[in-house]
Amino acid sequence: MRVAAALSCVLLVAACNDGNRVAERVSCYPACLADVVQRCPIISACQTADTTNAQISDVSPNVAIGTAACFASGEKKWQAVNAMTSDSYVAVKARDGGECYTAISAGATLRYTISVGGHTLAELNADTQGGATTVTCNGTTTEIEANDHCALLPWTATMTCDQGPCDFGALPPGAATDATTN
Repeated sequence: MRVAAALSCVLLVAACNDGNRVAERVSCYPACLADVVQRCPIISACQTADTTNAQISDVSPNVAIGTAACFASGEKKWQAVNAMTSDSYVAVKARDGGECYTAISAGATLRYTISVGGHTLAELNADTQGGATTVTCNGTTTEIEANDHCALLPWTATMTCDQGPCDFGALPPGAATDATTN
């Protein structure tokens, strides 16, 4: 009985710590972005694999060569550079395979359009040459003050990923492709 009680306490503390880590992870973002990053905070251990993804090449061939990251908590990230436009492309999936968000830069800049379901949620500008990184949602611009837990780019893992097997799979239904953002 005492073992069960002790185990319950340990599990409760671990759950609270995970909740705190997620809250810290989204603490520097405005609510519009924090809400989607909170669903997929990508704060657990991870493995990455550089690969060509045949399931992506069918719908978006210019971003089919990239890096997959698989997180112990179930989230997955696909990151690639568009072979034709030099746009950076990042798609983050939840553990259930649904889209968390997609971020696409305009060329080789650090200005990203972040979308959910192909519809623009936010504009993130980290291409500031020494100025503050900003996020604009619904016409309101907020400066991001990154900290040890909250990175300027929400898809940046909080831990170093190890090289290892990782299969991102297909893009989530409704996700923006390298050619579509509304």
